[in-house]
Amino acid sequence: MKDYMQFADMLAGKGVHKASGECLLGAYTWQYLTTPQLNQSQKKGIDWPQLKGYTYGNLLRILEDPAVCMTNVPKGEFGWDGWTGPYVCISPQDETVLLYMVQVCGGSTSGIVRRLRTTTYGCLSGH
Repeated sequence: MKDYMQFADMLAGKGVHKASGECLLGAYTWQYLTTPQLNQSQKKGIDWPQLKGYTYGNLLRILEDPAVCMTNVPKGEFGWDGWTGPYVCISPQDETVLLYMVQVCGGSTSGIVRRLRTTTYGCLSGH
């Protein structure tokens, strides 16, 4: 988990490793990873309730419309979730990372993940 968190922190820092201050991922690569890639027709296939307001780009889900998602998470939040439970939510705007690990099929698509994300961002001041 420590390595996973350091990797997520680096992505939240737009490629800069927080602990060392070292740039591990170039700006163009980071931008490429976090740029939405789906067209309108492809977006119609994203019909899971937990992904409303999201699109995809280069294997990452990317929040395009927080109002549709009914969340307080800022636009541009990105991450991924696995069927067997891992979930990561990265907000480059405030360098916030939410890492949730559970070993259960469908764990990352449960309502608890959405509530945890909303509660976490509700505690941030946004200043």
